[in-house]
Amino acid sequence: MVVSAVSLLGAVARPVVVDYVNQAKLVRAHQDAHTIGVAFLRFADDVATQVRMPKGWGTYDVMVSEGEEPAVGAGGDSRWLASSERIGRLTEHLVTNGPQYAPAPAQLNMVRAGWRGPYIANGVGADPWGHRYAVNVKALRSGRGLDTVVLSAGPNGVIETTFEGDGMIAGGDDVVALVSSGS
Repeated sequence: MVVSAVSLLGAVARPVVVDYVNQAKLVRAHQDAHTIGVAFLRFADDVATQVRMPKGWGTYDVMVSEGEEPAVGAGGDSRWLASSERIGRLTEHLVTNGPQYAPAPAQLNMVRAGWRGPYIANGVGADPWGHRYAVNVKALRSGRGLDTVVLSAGPNGVIETTFEGDGMIAGGDDVVALVSSGS
């Protein structure tokens, strides 16, 4: 009788626990995406939006965190994956100053004076499902002001969101944060 009661309680409680865990992962992904976006915009403002590529000043399309590369699904856009020469690592730019941007001068009132990081204390890890976050660097050059889009492929690990467009709307179960310098 006791075993039956415990089994019954387990069967009832399991879906509730699974749903709670899934919701917690979604909340974390939204928070991470917003935090990454804010840190990236602070960084871009400090270096005058000149996001340095390994061989000088160039134009990355995407910057990514650690984690597995997601797949691209229907409605998704492979530009979130970018080719190897057009992709940067967020930790190098936001935490370690890997490209060696000039440090900010001592004057506190200077705008766009140089790298003032780290912008995120502990690096930029994978999303809650083990895939990388991607930041749309091209949005910085869109002429709409200083804003960017951060994407997680969501629970299914498949990108279902377009790369460009006004009023970016997440496709499928993707997690998308549009972060503007005013937010």
